[in-house]
Amino acid sequence: MLLEEFDANRQAIINPQDLHGPIEGFPKVVISCFSRVTFARLLENYEHEVITRTSMANFEVIVYGITIGDQQVAVFNAPVGAASCVGIIEDLIQFGMEKLVLFGTCGVLRPRYRSDLHHHSNGCSSRRGDQLPLSSG
Repeated sequence: MLLEEFDANRQAIINPQDLHGPIEGFPKVVISCFSRVTFARLLENYEHEVITRTSMANFEVIVYGITIGDQQVAVFNAPVGAASCVGIIEDLIQFGMEKLVLFGTCGVLRPRYRSDLHHHSNGCSSRRGDQLPLSSG
């Protein structure tokens, strides 16, 4: 029976290393977000170059390189949905990524929760009481 069987083999049938090799010089840090608008703004504000492309089922994901200060990082627009997002992340690990900063956005539909939100001047919202200081001064 399906629920009583267990395969202890952790190796998948299709693995990232079967499809991709490491990319020499690939940034160790990758930054991503789910919002197309936020990602477009990121690309507008930083000089960037295409490092590589990868894909998941029916779409292509472009991975760009940018420099922030003296740190070279990779950036990509993450697909929404765990299966797609994790598939891309597995490829990035194979390319050479060691750390991922992934952030998203959310909305509130219920009015009782909206009244508890604090709207910041930068367009972001947080729950009242959850604000952290933006500087130490």
